[in-house]
Amino acid sequence: MKFSKANYSKMEKVKMFLKKYGYILGIVFAALVITTVGLVAGLTKAPTGGNIVNPPSQDVEAPKAVWHLPVDKVDVLKFYNDKKLQYNETLDHWKVHKAVDFKLNEGDKVYACFDGKISKIYTNLLEGTVIVIDHEGGIQTTYKSLNKDSVTLKVGDTVKGGDKIATADASASFESKSGPHLHLEVSLNGSLVDPANYIDLGNK
Repeated sequence: MKFSKANYSKMEKVKMFLKKYGYILGIVFAALVITTVGLVAGLTKAPTGGNIVNPPSQDVEAPKAVWHLPVDKVDVLKFYNDKKLQYNETLDHWKVHKAVDFKLNEGDKVYACFDGKISKIYTNLLEGTVIVIDHEGGIQTTYKSLNKDSVTLKVGDTVKGGDKIATADASASFESKSGPHLHLEVSLNGSLVDPANYIDLGNK
């Protein structure tokens, strides 16, 4: 008795098809897999050459041990706090204080906290006389309320941690009721951070 294709069940037809064309399907499937893997690898692989800049790490910090106190004696008027409001008696309002204010006498020495290069020196009514120092690792220190006549450095000069950069004054009018003091700011990759991460301020 002869059997026609119609006499085979669907399962038998599938088996016969796979037996005849299975190896071709296998080759096509393998080629698709290889092509897909290659495309994914090509998309995720970092380009070579060109202007590729790795962003600075947010965790870059200089060890406390190599930082120098900016004053001879630590007497903190206000600590850094970017969450809790603190009263500014000069401006008569409450605001966060992203700096540390050191109480000083007029003429007390102010020192560079760490090795770096002077990037800015300026004077204005609110901040008084200001010196900004750039350090490695995206760190910058800013010293406000300085005595203008005591500044002998210029932009581009390099300093070492512990070098005298100026003397204290009450030149910052936005904190004039605090008297002579140093308003110290530290920034990491452009964002103000707590100076206590770098220098020992004693018990906060």
